Amino acid sequence: MADKPSIKQAVFLGLAMILMQWSLGTPLLIITLWFAAVPAALLYAKTNLRWFAAAAVLSLAGGAALYGAYAPFFLALAVTTMLPGAVLGECYRRKMSAMRAVRAGVVAWLAMYLIAIVAATLMGVNLTQELSAVVRETIDTFFAESVRSAISDEALYQYVELNIMLFPFFLIVTSTMLAAIAHTTARRIGNRMKGLVIPSMPKMRDWKLPKVFVWLYLVALILDMFVPVDRSSFLSTVVVNVVPLFMLLFVVQ
Repeated sequence: MADKPSIKQAVFLGLAMILMQWSLGTPLLIITLWFAAVPAALLYAKTNLRWFAAAAVLSLAGGAALYGAYAPFFLALAVTTMLPGAVLGECYRRKMSAMRAVRAGVVAWLAMYLIAIVAATLMGVNLTQELSAVVRETIDTFFAESVRSAISDEALYQYVELNIMLFPFFLIVTSTMLAAIAHTTARRIGNRMKGLVIPSMPKMRDWKLPKVFVWLYLVALILDMFVPVDRSSFLSTVVVNVVPLFMLLFVVQ
């Protein structure tokens, strides 16, 4: 467990978390979303649950009041970065290894995304239709008439269907990137604080994938050649996501 922080340090980390969370309702979201969990992780690691809870309440309540009609959007983004940050902070308090902390962060982000998808589905949101509308609007806005007319609604629908099938792959990759960036940034900042030691990730050349992954990748490639792409098929969905995931793992390896 980290040493007891000074009031000044706790207030600084609390304000940093609040300001970072509030930035999620602005155009700075494009940048700050990748680092929003860092102040939350450091605050949780360096203080106690009361300090973290107080800062979280102030952040969520203040942001909701600040953004008015856009409050649900802000709250969704704030919670999906704050809670994974707390998970990372708990890992640092328990002095877990870097790999275990990052894995815990990935699981936390995935859980947040899955909860958001389930909530959207329960509210009657059709992801295929919504994504199709967004893609079509983007095409109509940024492409010439000749390009727009060449893209039929059926082709667009098939493209969106494939991307919906790839959601698990996108979520895993995004969660991994968020966890890795948050951990790396938190380590650089946190190790400058007295009483907090955050371990570094092992060098990439030292990463070793289990040998069984080679055989699993081979099986996935064979299935990919014979299993037709069908969103209603569980096996097809698994194959479509596993193949690029293995490819990415071996590239990193």
